[in-house]
Amino acid sequence: MQKGIREKPLRNVPRFIAPMKPTMVTKLPDDRAQWLLEPKLDGYRVVAVKSEGRTNIYSMDAKLYNKEFPAIYDAVSALFVKDVVLDGEIVAVEPTGRPNFNALQNRRSTKLPIYYVAFDCLYFKGRDLLDKPIEERKKYLADIASGFVTPLQPIFEFGSDVDLATATSVVHQTKIEGLVAKRLGSHYYPGDESDLWLKQRFNQEDEFFIGGYIPGRKGIGELLIGEYHEDGKLYHVKRLIAGLNQFNRSEIFKAVQDLKTKRVPFVNLPEKKSQHQHAMTEEVMAQAVWLKPEQSAEIEFVERTPHGRLRHASFRRLLPRSGEK
Repeated sequence: MQKGIREKPLRNVPRFIAPMKPTMVTKLPDDRAQWLLEPKLDGYRVVAVKSEGRTNIYSMDAKLYNKEFPAIYDAVSALFVKDVVLDGEIVAVEPTGRPNFNALQNRRSTKLPIYYVAFDCLYFKGRDLLDKPIEERKKYLADIASGFVTPLQPIFEFGSDVDLATATSVVHQTKIEGLVAKRLGSHYYPGDESDLWLKQRFNQEDEFFIGGYIPGRKGIGELLIGEYHEDGKLYHVKRLIAGLNQFNRSEIFKAVQDLKTKRVPFVNLPEKKSQHQHAMTEEVMAQAVWLKPEQSAEIEFVERTPHGRLRHASFRRLLPRSGEK
């Protein structure tokens, strides 16, 4: 192949296909005649490929998960179809039906069942289905799902007679992360974030105290937030970036300058690098500007981990200090 000439993408062969991604919105469309509605699952996005009887299951970035999830690998291998590509989510499921992301991360010790929930079919019967409307791809998925064995299962879908308010209420009651709306008639665009698929998270929110920050743009790169426990001490729960922008970074920076201190306000620092991906190690702490924890903020988040940290947290706004209106 000559330099500068791109190789044509593979077509009509079973292979890894980069997952299409939904766009985050604050409100989903309520026109049920135009949109398919599914629960938003909190797990690992996975593409399952069976080609000439050989199976591979891939992460979003094409990492092989065959050995990570052997039961799912075996179940895909056992499908009656010889060639197929499925898109779905691996989830650990509580008895209530709620996916538990922390249990999935600790899959070697969890007692919760782990499933591969398929919600799309991208290749079947010798051809790609990417240019087919989603409702046609769903029909192929239903045919294949008739041969599913545990731990494979198809996604639950809200019927067209279920309005958005009812579906939202059901998801809230089950404490599922959110909803995904997919435009009827839409095609599949590998690797793209598209407004043909929309997702809405139904998050929790609470008040947390700013105990410091790591300098960055407009003075604030990351916020270091915590909460008080029953012992009256402040515990670090998150290095926060999401929700920060050029406007509120400046606002926060100005609001906390009078609170600078040399004393670390959090009692549970430093952390070990092995504890989690964004640990507050001694090296990270050396970059921090510490604050007296008198300025609180409203933070939105999906859930707390068993260790008290926040998942998918986002800054919303500063709250008045004690005595302020």
